[in-house]
Amino acid sequence: MKVPFAIEIVQDGDVSVVGLSGELDISTTDQFFDATVDLVDAGRRHVVADLTRLTFCDSSGLGTIVKLRKIVDDAGGELLLARPSVMVAGLLELTGLDRVVRVFPTPEAAVGAVTHAR
Repeated sequence: MKVPFAIEIVQDGDVSVVGLSGELDISTTDQFFDATVDLVDAGRRHVVADLTRLTFCDSSGLGTIVKLRKIVDDAGGELLLARPSVMVAGLLELTGLDRVVRVFPTPEAAVGAVTHAR
């Protein structure tokens, strides 16, 4: 059964946690992109993409992560990834994206990394 794509945003102090559910592909990347850019435009500079419930990610999803990393970086913040599935973690490693965007085992660890870096 296909899980419908959904985004849930939770604020944790100065960090926005963007939870993604379902498939991040050509038909859903705009939603992720727009939601994250809206956060940055509102002054939320640190964003954790919680991939716990993400079931699939294609090249357009990876490209969106790269674009968002630059946007968040240019705003003086950081985009972090948390709890990718084995499949998504493999894609991040294969493409080298895990060397460009920090990846954490849990959203809490990613939030903690931002909090402790200040």
